[in-house]
Amino acid sequence: ATVLLSRLESGDTQLLQATVRDITELKMAEAALKESEERFKSYIDNSPEGVFITDERGCYLEVNPGACRITGYEKDELLVMQISDLVPPESHDAGIKHFKELTEYGHAFGEILFRHKDGSLRYWSVDAVRLTPTRFIGFVKDITVRIRSEEALRETTEYLNNLFDYA
Repeated sequence: ATVLLSRLESGDTQLLQATVRDITELKMAEAALKESEERFKSYIDNSPEGVFITDERGCYLEVNPGACRITGYEKDELLVMQISDLVPPESHDAGIKHFKELTEYGHAFGEILFRHKDGSLRYWSVDAVRLTPTRFIGFVKDITVRIRSEEALRETTEYLNNLFDYA
């Protein structure tokens, strides 16, 4: 409960007025909201995928531990970076197209080449949605092993087809 005390004077008479307000429901709602926020944060922090929150300029506003694992960067490093800092020059057009689709339609999915902190090039599956007109969330999986396996399979198939044609 909250209590508000007021002093009233009328001539020689002084009165003390107390107003009491029950705030039990307010406190319960605040506790439920805090619990919900903590639960949501736990879901994001424990996600095996990288989760990135960006603004309309592509600046990282929030990242989870999965995003740090996938990129090789620490959280404080990522929070001063932009999407374009991770996209190598040969993928800038694809990255720009993906972000334009996201801002225009509210959702975008793509497989994009990114540069890891160690300098290696990686392939990521990026599924992103617009949260607000100026906030976006992206869910990222490193699919490098799958892409390289597909490339090796194509090369092997081509090699075997050439052998068959030659025979």
